[in-house]
Amino acid sequence: MAKISYALIVALCVVGGLAGVLVNNQAHLKTHVDALGPDEAPQEIFDETPLEPEATLFLCTFEQHACGMRNQKNTRSRFKRRSATLAGKPGYHMVVDAQEAGYNVARLITPYMPVYANTTACVAILYVVNGPGADRLEILAQDSANRPLLTLLNGASNWNYVEKSLNVTQDVRFFISAYTKSKAEGVIAIDNFTFNLLPCENEK
Repeated sequence: MAKISYALIVALCVVGGLAGVLVNNQAHLKTHVDALGPDEAPQEIFDETPLEPEATLFLCTFEQHACGMRNQKNTRSRFKRRSATLAGKPGYHMVVDAQEAGYNVARLITPYMPVYANTTACVAILYVVNGPGADRLEILAQDSANRPLLTLLNGASNWNYVEKSLNVTQDVRFFISAYTKSKAEGVIAIDNFTFNLLPCENEK
């Protein structure tokens, strides 16, 4: 029988010991994996359908404040928040007095309204345009472009309600312009400005 060197015997013992350690570790790993509970095991990931966005509503009655609306700086005429009974309606309104404004334009700018892209929204407002010094009220939307929405002419001596649908592509704000044509008696007023991320229901 061939003689086996002492070094070879030592090497075989070391290899055998390592093999035993590996077997023991594999057995421990298998036991650990088998012991995983159902809540620990990897779960299959499914794509979830996005939730439908909730409709948002911006309503300003002007009773407490102007809701972040401001007058454009480079116009000489101004909308003023006034408490009065106007055309039979008490409370606070945003008003332009033709006798104060003369031949001029007052422009009120709303804050930006957050929207969901490519959504049909609705703008609604109560308004009065009355008297020989009052000309018209115009509302323009500004998102990715400037878009005229409404032109409301003189002849509304009582409060009138109007609404208009529009498709919005990004956050939008509105310019509300009151045009007066002389210092003759006349008033242009707005109230209950509403922006809703739903189509208008009573648009004419």
